Amino acid sequence: MSKTKRIIECYSDKISVSNDEEINFKVHCLSEKFSISFQRIEDNLPLLDISNLEGKIQPLRKNAFLGVDWETSYTLKVPQNWKSGIYVAKVKTNKEQAYSFFTVRGTNSEIAVLASTHTWQAYNYWGNASLYSDIEGCSKSSIVSCNRPLLSKIPLAIDSMIEEKPFGKQHIMNYERMLFQWLNNQNYKYDVISDPELHTQLQYYKILVIGCHSEYWSKEMYKSLEKFLLSGGKLIYLGGNAIYWKIFTKDSFIKCDKEKQELWRKENSEAKLLGVNYTETGFKTKAPYKVLNADHWIFKNTNLKNGDLFCEDGSAWETDKTCESTPDNTLILAKGMNPDEGGAEMTYRNGVFSVGSVGFTLKLNDPITSQIVKNVFNHFLKEAIKLI
Repeated sequence: MSKTKRIIECYSDKISVSNDEEINFKVHCLSEKFSISFQRIEDNLPLLDISNLEGKIQPLRKNAFLGVDWETSYTLKVPQNWKSGIYVAKVKTNKEQAYSFFTVRGTNSEIAVLASTHTWQAYNYWGNASLYSDIEGCSKSSIVSCNRPLLSKIPLAIDSMIEEKPFGKQHIMNYERMLFQWLNNQNYKYDVISDPELHTQLQYYKILVIGCHSEYWSKEMYKSLEKFLLSGGKLIYLGGNAIYWKIFTKDSFIKCDKEKQELWRKENSEAKLLGVNYTETGFKTKAPYKVLNADHWIFKNTNLKNGDLFCEDGSAWETDKTCESTPDNTLILAKGMNPDEGGAEMTYRNGVFSVGSVGFTLKLNDPITSQIVKNVFNHFLKEAIKLI
């Protein structure tokens, strides 16, 4: 066995935990001592900070992208008063720091926000492989494990849109941070659920929110969302390129055979649920949206008229459009002005609102964009019913 060369690295034995539940952190550290601190991703101040922990060199096995089995360095019993959300554990020496992310479940809200934990691992190239072939010169594998540190970097310049990058190259976390900050500023109460538990937890909520880049979905996830919508649940899709790759999961492993083009649209198009699907037109471009149906209630209190532009650069990087699988009752409210008809299509049908853009959540602080999304949340909260 060889040793990892980084000064400090970390992963946890669980992706999601409840209050009062224990979660173990496995830390490799070349220094004698390290510290670990915890915070919700939208906050700047640590909730808990533990220093002077003993460092330990952990082994790096061959094909480490298939998981490692490190010893536990620190065990956290999640405090009862920690709210549901995405949390970051930051491990640090005097020379280097690293991050591990996990979610804390909740049961007291009407809104569930999906944490795209499968997509975190798809872009994770730790152990010299990910589900991609163009990240940091690493190999492409059809199987990866969640039991390894997270070194995630999108193979685009997408993070150039982010002014504040508290989590470095973790593009999904930086984007989701903007969504959670907006939800908190608008006083919406929400719970966070991870990808693996969507099919067991979704039934307890009125509204599901999908954020910037929820790309990798299992059959259980797809079926649970389909059932949720048929039963009267509401969907707010504030991202792009979602429900794209079909995956299979077992224990800590995620399998996606891209050589066989295992795309959801070959079996059940994502557009049947979302109203839109991803296309490559508009790739790496950004533009505002143009209003097409200003009389719709979604534009209430915005003073927008047909032809007006709003949400500057909000139709960005990877964009979704309507297609032959889009339900007939879907209305196109606005379209991004990206070149070559590559703009995201903002759509609505009964119970489903989609923006079709990976970059949309970065623009939630824009007053008009914020008002549109508030209109959707408020409308859905009034008319939705809890399934249980």
